Amino acid sequence: MDIVRVPRLVKTEDMNHHGNLYAGRMAEWFIEACYLCAVQAPGLPGTLVCLRIHDLVIKKPCPGGDTICLETRLVKAGSTSLTVYGTIVSHGGRRFHAEGFVTFVCVGKHGRPVAHRLRLEPPKDAGEKVLRTRARKL
Repeated sequence: MDIVRVPRLVKTEDMNHHGNLYAGRMAEWFIEACYLCAVQAPGLPGTLVCLRIHDLVIKKPCPGGDTICLETRLVKAGSTSLTVYGTIVSHGGRRFHAEGFVTFVCVGKHGRPVAHRLRLEPPKDAGEKVLRTRARKL
């Protein structure tokens, strides 16, 4: 599956008292971007719900007025779950702000997990192989 990119502008209402992107808003945007990636998987038999956020690490602040891009890709497909890896970088990729994983579960009408039968294609490069190895260890 390809990388899904979601751009965002850090506005005044998104900032903390230090003038940087508030961590709670960053987490909200991160989960949303990962969901947008996962929901594009073909043939999902139900809806996706967030199960867990794994290792979301904020490495650098995002100052107000910055344009950032959340870049996500599907890295693991269990029988009922999908795990997405995401990063947050500044526009143009000059600064790396955060990274982590989010796992979603496919659920049917009654809220119970259902199998999605999705299989990932082989990794396209060494970087993707590393991400899939990291995802297997979560």
